[in-house]
Amino acid sequence: MDPGQSAPATDHMLPEGVMPGASIELLADSPRKEKCEQGQASNYLEHRLLRDETQQRKLRKAHTSKLDWLLGTRQGHWTLLGLLQMSLLTVGAFAWWALCSDSLSDYGTSFESSLWFSWTMFVDPGTHTGLPSNEHSHVKAVAVIFSILGFIYNLSFLGMVVELVRTSLNAWHRDRYRIVNTGHTLVLGWSDKTLFLLAEMVQEAENKHKNRRIVILADRDECEMLQDVRTHFFANSKKNRIMRSFVCRRGCPFDVDDLDRVSASSASEIVVLGCNAVPRASDLEIVRVVVALAALPYEVSGRVVAEVKEVEFAPVLSGLLPSAEGIIARTAVTRILC
Repeated sequence: MDPGQSAPATDHMLPEGVMPGASIELLADSPRKEKCEQGQASNYLEHRLLRDETQQRKLRKAHTSKLDWLLGTRQGHWTLLGLLQMSLLTVGAFAWWALCSDSLSDYGTSFESSLWFSWTMFVDPGTHTGLPSNEHSHVKAVAVIFSILGFIYNLSFLGMVVELVRTSLNAWHRDRYRIVNTGHTLVLGWSDKTLFLLAEMVQEAENKHKNRRIVILADRDECEMLQDVRTHFFANSKKNRIMRSFVCRRGCPFDVDDLDRVSASSASEIVVLGCNAVPRASDLEIVRVVVALAALPYEVSGRVVAEVKEVEFAPVLSGLLPSAEGIIARTAVTRILC
């Protein structure tokens, strides 16, 4: 080493108590120590997981109060109604047996006769009018009171039956309703271009003197979609005939079951509209819709036209579904205007 050359900085940068020659050994041992610590940690985690699997953990049982079950569930409602009926029949029979032993009617005062009186007053509120006109006042009061209670109970019972039937019918309608059409036009999605697209379809059908059936499937309320369509065609003289050609259905455009319910496989034309979002997000949703069309139980027999906002997504649609064609709306509008 030359006299003017400084010594290497590695020696005086070592920790205190460490010999200069031991630096290489420390550097070589540090990765081993780290691997050893990581191995010990993984072994500890595996041991804990195995111990938790072998140990049967005692879970706290979920419970609810009887009042919550009685008032908060459908089974509780029917149980409450049955208990109320038995209570009213029992009280009515006891009241007749205890208070109406001097009645002038044909009802006896035995337990069986009292229970029969309570049942007839409870089920048929008009039965109390069959009592003699010179009947005692307390007997008339008992008959009128239990006729009113029975009338209220019967209304409640019939209301629950009607609600049960209506709920079941609505559930069956949502689950089983299907639009059975062949050769119709299916519009998937709703955007700010939907109404203008429908107007062009209606105008084309009028020029060709043909009746065109248009089905719209979108994740919107059906009444709101029909109201927007009705408002858009309000000035048209043939508004009533036009409205009969539209069918709006609420559903997910990329759900296979919803697509099957609108007869997507039998449609002559399927138009897929992009959402009002950033171009890439809109195109990704279009891809999801085309994938759902390709996954239908029966192959799509009509033409599929999809709105694409980015050029690279157009060939993707044709690869997913041969009958699908991606149209770049911005490019088409530019060609028309220019």
